[in-house]
Amino acid sequence: MKTTAYINSLIKSIQETANYFAHNNLSVLKRDDENALSLKKVLSYQKNMAIDPKCANKFFLDNLTALFLDSPLKAGTVKKEFSTLKFSMASRSLMGPIFDEIVKSKSFDKVDKVYDIGGGSGQFCESFYKANNKAAICLDLAENEINFLRFNRRLLKTGKVLFQSFDMFNDSWSGLDHIFLSNVIHDYSEDKVRSLFIKMKDKKSVFLLEILREENDELSACYDLLMRATLRSKQYSKDELEGFANEIGHSIEVVDKAYPFTLLKLC
Repeated sequence: MKTTAYINSLIKSIQETANYFAHNNLSVLKRDDENALSLKKVLSYQKNMAIDPKCANKFFLDNLTALFLDSPLKAGTVKKEFSTLKFSMASRSLMGPIFDEIVKSKSFDKVDKVYDIGGGSGQFCESFYKANNKAAICLDLAENEINFLRFNRRLLKTGKVLFQSFDMFNDSWSGLDHIFLSNVIHDYSEDKVRSLFIKMKDKKSVFLLEILREENDELSACYDLLMRATLRSKQYSKDELEGFANEIGHSIEVVDKAYPFTLLKLC
């Protein structure tokens, strides 16, 4: 991907965010914290930046603005200024085309029911059901059910798109045969990621959708810096994910791509 004014400005903004958090000694951030800090207060971000028309998936890049400007970065002592609904709408706008493309992958052909762990508002479940007419269960913390219902109440009538309260670290994964995790791994430290991989062992299928950290890729570098600055985590490379998989006797295979995301399968 070629360097663009958009990407350069995004990198600069994220660097400023990282400096802001470091300078103000803000606490480790979590999405479920009741206090929120809008990036509008800390980023010198311009909404109408030029985007290289040659960039793959221009729609994705267009919507990064909406997501980053209203990202739920938590600082513990900062006054709440973030709307959960607004973030969900921005996130859905950002990920919609990605999910719609990914669910067409032949890798899902033998999946009769998928469990989307950390599925938030259930957008992947919606895309999966509409593309394959198969069951999709959104597993997430109980407080996220209201967002799921806001966007999927109509699909509940099908009996195939459902929400279940679930804590990925503390609840059992028994009975979850086909698992999907999107933008989950990059939220956590290596120790926590390792604990998630242990739970993935010997499942019928496990799919990960992530922006892999790659050399000479400005966008993955942006995300990596953002994760380090806000969640004290990082974007993982394919080799790092391969290492986690090897520890549980598995390997990682790239099965599809929807730039800038890569769909990986545990083998």
